[in-house]
Amino acid sequence: PPPGAARSAPSKLQVLNGVIGVVSDETPAEATYLVAHLRAVARADEQRGAFFGLALTLEGAEVPAALAAFEHRAGEMAQVPPPACDVPHLGRALARRAEAAARARFADFLDGVRRRHLRDRARLREYYGSLQAEVRADIARRTLRGVEVETRQKKGASLRADLGAKLEALEARYAVAIEAQPVAVALLRAPAVAVDLKVKRRKGERTVRLLVSGLLRASDPLCCEACFAGVTAFGLCDDRLHLLCGPCLKVASGGLRGSPACG
Repeated sequence: PPPGAARSAPSKLQVLNGVIGVVSDETPAEATYLVAHLRAVARADEQRGAFFGLALTLEGAEVPAALAAFEHRAGEMAQVPPPACDVPHLGRALARRAEAAARARFADFLDGVRRRHLRDRARLREYYGSLQAEVRADIARRTLRGVEVETRQKKGASLRADLGAKLEALEARYAVAIEAQPVAVALLRAPAVAVDLKVKRRKGERTVRLLVSGLLRASDPLCCEACFAGVTAFGLCDDRLHLLCGPCLKVASGGLRGSPACG
């Protein structure tokens, strides 16, 4: 990375409910990315499949440029021993980001499922609505007593129950299940420089490391510690100062107490 790259990178960050500052000089470091190629399947009343790749920082934030670098320059890269990393954490991050990526790739398919579900539900409601209207009209235009009234009321109740059962069956038929499984995984290591940042909220503070990769010539995104989204603007929870994206910050009791990352 060019000199000063890591020290200038924090100027692009924003803490939504605290302050941030650089507390160290640039130091040599290493950037490591998990690169995975996955096969995803979406199932409902029909089925679709897709293949795609993801690259994540060891914290779990997605880095598309790292995937592109790996795919374009894999032949130039040397094999080296893998670094120590939190495998369970990376597995959770990969699962979360893979589901989001799969949903984006299946957007047209999911929209089609939703439209067919709405269409069939409307047809059922219209059909059973007409049958129930006939029962009500039959009662209204005739002078019915006793058993006759009870018979038609039972028929109306039976129609409502039948409609409910068929609507439940539609929910099951159009329920979407998405699975994404890795078919190839690698760790990509690149030289980098780093600076330590201090983030503060109220009386609490913590140190966060920011890396600028020599391979990408850009800073790695920081990671929301609840949903693994990459962030440049983030908030801090009060309890443990977890880094939170905007949506997760709102979930944290109105952005004031606790966080989804606190468990």
